Amino acid sequence: MAAMICMYHGKHAQFYNWFCDSGLPQAQMRGLGYAACRPYGIFTPPRLTPAQFNAVGVALVASLVLACIDSLMPSLFLWCSLGLYFLYFTQLFCESKAGGHCTLLMPSALFLLGLGRTCSGSTWAYELVKVSVAINYCASGATKLGGSIYCRRWWGSGSTLQCYIFEVMWSRPGRNPWVVWAQRMLFQSPNICSALAVASIIFEFFFPAVLLLPKGQAALFGTVGGVAFHGGIELLMGLDFLSYWCPILLVFIAQPVWGASIGTSQDEGFLTVLRQGFAGEPLAVGLAIAYLAVQAAVSLTFRDLLGEEKLPFSCCPMFFFPRNLFSADPKLFCMSGANYRVAGNLDSSYVYAPVFAPPFELSEADLTKLQHPVLYFGTLTNIPDYLQYRVKEEWREKDFVLFSSFGDKVPEQLRERLKQVVIEVSSAQDSDAWQPAKLQRLTELNRESLALFEECCTMQTKKFAKQEAKND
Repeated sequence: MAAMICMYHGKHAQFYNWFCDSGLPQAQMRGLGYAACRPYGIFTPPRLTPAQFNAVGVALVASLVLACIDSLMPSLFLWCSLGLYFLYFTQLFCESKAGGHCTLLMPSALFLLGLGRTCSGSTWAYELVKVSVAINYCASGATKLGGSIYCRRWWGSGSTLQCYIFEVMWSRPGRNPWVVWAQRMLFQSPNICSALAVASIIFEFFFPAVLLLPKGQAALFGTVGGVAFHGGIELLMGLDFLSYWCPILLVFIAQPVWGASIGTSQDEGFLTVLRQGFAGEPLAVGLAIAYLAVQAAVSLTFRDLLGEEKLPFSCCPMFFFPRNLFSADPKLFCMSGANYRVAGNLDSSYVYAPVFAPPFELSEADLTKLQHPVLYFGTLTNIPDYLQYRVKEEWREKDFVLFSSFGDKVPEQLRERLKQVVIEVSSAQDSDAWQPAKLQRLTELNRESLALFEECCTMQTKKFAKQEAKND
């Protein structure tokens, strides 16, 4: 984990320097998740200066490294790391690599390991970290099943993953030709999307079964399976859970190795290890179980969706809506001159746009303050009642909306293609998700629109360069 922070801190610091002086409304906020919620719904993080942010980053890396040295009271440094985590990552809640939900396994793991490293012969904390991971995955799968019931549309239908991939083809298009090919192929293959969607639900909802497997098999499915799952998401969707999430999954491998090094049998069951830990450290184990009980209560009751977020406790509701690109629902797409697959950018692809109510709003004036050109387009007709609060009243029921950092200088050729995209996806015929000709047309419109948008970005970059040279 310390290595990941070192790898990306330069870009994080560059982003934070810009962010603090950007003048955006989000720059006044600090917290977790894109809504910058208070950690656990209790604490209000301070706003750090860039110098303080760099100092906290150095301290966090040092603390994580020192926690690995048994002779230096690792529990102390794990607790320090926990506090520093909240100081560091709450400053990056909307950054492209460390924002959103991708770091949310870290604080629970640090808390549980901090409790468990008071006794060098115990492995119960590792078992409870696994439980914490399992709660996150199970809750995420449960939201997809719950969403299917609530919306009366099966999440595992190929149209859901197809719709999300199409959105990503605009905001996070593949940079590698093979990734571009995979995105376009899957978009035009709803049956394959259906198989992958069902597999995702099975993987997430039944992840707790990994806790019942022998240690070797648990290591295979918990770590290797988890990394493969998120690796696929990284390639297809451009969402990075590999950097800060997947290192926690190493607990399924690290625990057997560490247990063997102190003479603990790898075949000891979960309850046996827990009983032994409770006999030696009743207070620590009791606190850990209480923590997990609260996590389960918040996550498995979908608190993220039904009330104020209590991050890092979360049901991980990313992509939980069952979708069909061609249904009579609102749709909003984003194109960006930045690569949201790398660190150092404000991630405005999903939740920040002029149509949204605060704290998600970026006004049209704010768009010009971003580090990169950006364009939003879509339709906002037939907004469901449960989403009305997210969209400002003046934009509801609009057949076509378009906002950009170019102002009114969006080329007519690009504007017409974007309108054609909206017309194509507004057929209100769910069966169109399986129509090859329509899917091929949309793929071609996506390709042409991205090329035209890139030309706009190039022209704007040249214009800014000339203006700066003139000012100098």
